[in-house]
Amino acid sequence: MMFVKDDARCRAQTLRWISIGQEGVVDLNKLANLLGVKVIFSDVMPDAITGVTIRKSPTTPAKIYINSNKSRDEQRLALAQQIGHFVEREMVGASSRYSFQSPAEEYNLHEFYADQFAHELLSLN
Repeated sequence: MMFVKDDARCRAQTLRWISIGQEGVVDLNKLANLLGVKVIFSDVMPDAITGVTIRKSPTTPAKIYINSNKSRDEQRLALAQQIGHFVEREMVGASSRYSFQSPAEEYNLHEFYADQFAHELLSLN
């Protein structure tokens, strides 16, 4: 049995290698595309929200909305976290319908997983 943080890190390390761009940096848009996730940058999100992941049914692709009013670094971290939510639900939780927003109203195991995933995915190791 694997701990949640170890699972998140392991999956992030695996996905990092398939999404390294020409400059040696993880291309998050490429990774989302490889995973079949549509990424939408929106300038109409509330300022308190950095990102949202939604999948309405098993027959529709997941969509990640990123607040484009945030800084580039905040957008990058938000996208990595939202990809973490997608990975956790699709690969670990096997859910076909879900919704997450960052920051969440409460910090729970889903948020912990997404945070661990994002930090490992974006690490320079």
